[in-house]
Amino acid sequence: PAVNQVEMHPYYAQAELLEYCAREGIVLQAYASLGGQDASRAKMDSLGGDLLECDPAAAIAAKHAVTTAQVLLRWGLQRGAAVIPKTVSDERLAENAGALGVALDAADLAALDALDRGAEGRLCWKSDPLRGLEFD
Repeated sequence: PAVNQVEMHPYYAQAELLEYCAREGIVLQAYASLGGQDASRAKMDSLGGDLLECDPAAAIAAKHAVTTAQVLLRWGLQRGAAVIPKTVSDERLAENAGALGVALDAADLAALDALDRGAEGRLCWKSDPLRGLEFD
C-alpha cells in the first residue's frame, strides 16, 4: 500500500507502526490527531483528560503562543505522519494550517511522547465489529 490511514495521537502514538511504514515507504496518514470522539469522559479522565486540554499540550502551546490543536497536529507532522484533522469551520481550517508554522523542540516532543498509553490510548472505533478478530 502507498498509504496506511490509522488513529494516531499522543495517547496512541503507534511508534512501531510509524517506523514500519517509514521503512517500507508507506505514508502513515493519521486521523483523530486531536483525540477521538468515541471515548467516554471516564476513559478520557483515566488518560489525563481531553488532549486539547491536557497539561503538557497546553503548556507547550503557551510556550509557543499557539493553540493546543496546532501543537498536537505539529507533533504528528514532526514524527513524519500526514495528519488529517476534521473540521467544517473555515476558522478552524485556518487554525489547523497554522500548525505548519510551529516548530516543536526535542523537549516538547518528549513531553507529548510521554503521554503514549499504547493500546489503552485508543479512542476511536471502540465498537468496531471487527475488533479482536484475527485474519490469516
